[in-house]
Amino acid sequence: MRTKLSRNDILILMPILVLYFLLRIPLLFPMNEYWDYDEGTYLMIAKELSEGTPLYKEIFTVHPPLYYYLLAGWMKVFGDYYVVGRALSLTLGAFSLVIAYLIGKRINDNGITLTLLITLDLLTIHLNTVVLHESLLEFFTLLSLYLYLIGKYREMAFVLGIGSSVKHTFLPFAGGLLFSAIGAIKIRDKKELVKAIFSAYLTYLLIGIVLVMEFPSDISRKIFVVPGIGEIEVVGAKYGLLVFLLILIFYILRFNALEVNITKNFREIAVLLSCFIIGKAIIEGPYLLTTESYIRDVYLLNRGRGILFMGLFSLISDFIGDIRSGFLELLYPYVTLLFIGLILALQKRRTIQSPLWATISWLTVAYILIPMPGVPRFLYPYLLTLILALGSMIEDWRRVAPLILVAILFITTLPRGEMAVAFAEHTNTLREELKNINLTNAYSFNPMTAYFLGIEEPPELIDNFGLLYLAHMDPYEFLKRLESRNITSIILGTWTYRMAEKRVLPGSVYKVILEMIRERYSLVYGHSFPDGEGLEIYGKRTMNKNISIGTYNGHIWVFYNGSPIFSFDITENPPETVLIKRGGIYVAIQGNISGDIEIRREIIEIKNVKNIFLRLQKSFTKIGNTILVNQFNITITQGDIGEWNKGIKVYSKNGKIRMLVTYLTPEK
Repeated sequence: MRTKLSRNDILILMPILVLYFLLRIPLLFPMNEYWDYDEGTYLMIAKELSEGTPLYKEIFTVHPPLYYYLLAGWMKVFGDYYVVGRALSLTLGAFSLVIAYLIGKRINDNGITLTLLITLDLLTIHLNTVVLHESLLEFFTLLSLYLYLIGKYREMAFVLGIGSSVKHTFLPFAGGLLFSAIGAIKIRDKKELVKAIFSAYLTYLLIGIVLVMEFPSDISRKIFVVPGIGEIEVVGAKYGLLVFLLILIFYILRFNALEVNITKNFREIAVLLSCFIIGKAIIEGPYLLTTESYIRDVYLLNRGRGILFMGLFSLISDFIGDIRSGFLELLYPYVTLLFIGLILALQKRRTIQSPLWATISWLTVAYILIPMPGVPRFLYPYLLTLILALGSMIEDWRRVAPLILVAILFITTLPRGEMAVAFAEHTNTLREELKNINLTNAYSFNPMTAYFLGIEEPPELIDNFGLLYLAHMDPYEFLKRLESRNITSIILGTWTYRMAEKRVLPGSVYKVILEMIRERYSLVYGHSFPDGEGLEIYGKRTMNKNISIGTYNGHIWVFYNGSPIFSFDITENPPETVLIKRGGIYVAIQGNISGDIEIRREIIEIKNVKNIFLRLQKSFTKIGNTILVNQFNITITQGDIGEWNKGIKVYSKNGKIRMLVTYLTPEK
C-alpha cells in the first residue's frame, strides 16, 4: 500500500490543515495564569540560551535539552514573544498531521479519519497552542509509530532515542514501542483474559476486606485502593497496587490468557537498543560528560512526580471521580476516545482490525510499571496511540464530523473561564497593567509574568517550582538567594495563590513562601478579582510592621506577620479590588468606590469612606466596639459597629474609620 504523499493526498490534506489552524489560532493569544507557569519557564530558559547562558550550569531545569534549543532557535529567527513561542507548537502539530495521514494510509487506508481525529482532539488542540514539550512529543510519537508500521525498527529506535531527549514522560512510550518491535503480546483467548481480570479484582477485594478488618485504620484503607476506581492519596498505595498486579499475573498465567512471542533474536535486540542509545546520546551525551548535576536534575529529581504502578490507575480513578462529581467538562481530554467508542458501538461491520493493538498492550504495561503522574498531559503519547488504534477501525471518516462542533464549542467557551477547566480570563488585563510600573530588580513566582514584562531574573532561580518542590530547597534559603541577587520587588499572582491552597505538597511550601513575603515585604500594587485571579507587587520594607495588607479573592486582607486575620471591603459586593501605594497611604478602589488606607503599627485608618464591611472568616465575639477573632482583638476606636449578614458593618465618623488590631499572647 502506498505511503508517500501524492498530489491527491495533498489536496485532501489542505482543507484539513485549514481546519486545524482555524481551531487553534484563536487560542494562541489569551494568557492563562492557572496553566502558563511552565510556558513562562521554557520561554525564559530559551531566552537565556539565546543569550549564551549555559544550560544546567547557570540555568536550573529538570528536563532534557532538545526542546529548549529548538525553542531558542525558533524565537531567534521569528521573534521574542510568547505568541511566537506558541506558534512553534502550532507548526509541529501541523507536521504531525501529515505523519498521522501517512499512518492512516498504512492502516486500512484510513488517512482522512485519523488526521481529522487528531485535528479535532480537544487535548491536542490545547497542547498545540501553548509553549510545552507535548507538541514535539506528538511529532516523535507519530513518527516512531509510522516507522514501526513500515517495519523500519532501527530508524524507529533511533527516533525514540531522540524523542526521549525531549521529556522524561516519553520514556514509557519509548520502552513500550521498543518491546513491541522486539516481541508482541498476543491475546490467546479474550474470554479467558476477561475472566483473569475479573478474578483478580474479586481476589484483591476479598484480601483488602480481610486486611482492613484486621487492621482498621485510615492508612490501611488508603493503601488497599481498588485500581482504577479508588482515589490514590498516599505513596503507600503502590504496595496495594503491586499486590493486585501479582494477583493479575497469576490468573493470566493460570488461564493461559496471553501469548508472548519473541520475534527478534538477541542480536537484533542489542542493535535496537544501540540505535536508541545513539539517538539519545547525540542530544544528551555532551551534558552527561560535562555537567555533574545533569542526571540528578533531569532524571532523579523527577522521581517525586510519579509513583510506581500509579500513573495509569490514577488516570482512570480521576476519570471516574470527575463523572461522580458532575464536572463533566473536566473529561475534555477523553472526548475523542469516547466519541470513537460510540462510533464503533454503532458500526454495523466490525471486521476492521488495527495492527497497533499489540503496541497498546506493551504501552499499557510500560505506563503501569514506570512511575508517571496520572495526568493526561503526561500520558499524552499513550492517549494519542489509543486514538490511532481505535480510530483506524472507523469505516467512514464522515462519522467524525460532529466532533467539529464540539471543538468549536471548546475553543469559544474555554477562554471565558466559565467551565470547571481552570482558565484565568483576566490574565492579559492584569499583566498589561504592570507594564507601567517600574520593576527593576523584580522577581515573579510565575515566570510567564516575568517573560511578558521583560524582567531579567537569575537564571538559576527561574523555576521556583522545580527548586522548592522537586529539589526540596528550603523556602527560607530560596528567599535568601533572591535577596543575595539584589531582588527588591516580588510579584505574586493567581498561580502562586492556587499552589498555596493545595492541601498536600507543594501547597505547604508555597504557603510558607506567601507568609514570608507578606511579613518581610510590603504591598506596592495589588489587583484582585472575586474568582481568585489577581496580581500583586511587594517591595522590600523599610521598617518592621506586624500588620500589613494585601489583596486576595477580590477583597482587602489584613495580615499579622504574614498570616491572614480578616478581610474587609469599602463596598458590600466589590466586582474587583485595586490597592495602590502612594507614599505611606494605600488608595483602595472597589468598583466606583474609593478610599484611603493608612497603617501605623497596629492601627489601620480608613479615610474618605462611608462604611466598611468586615468579613470574619472564623467565629467571632463582639463586646462593645471590640471584636475578638481567634487570638486577635479588633477594636473600633473611631466609627460605629452595625449588623451585617456576612460579618460586621462599620460606619465612619467624619469620613474616617480607625481600627486597633492587637495580638493576644496565649497564656502559658
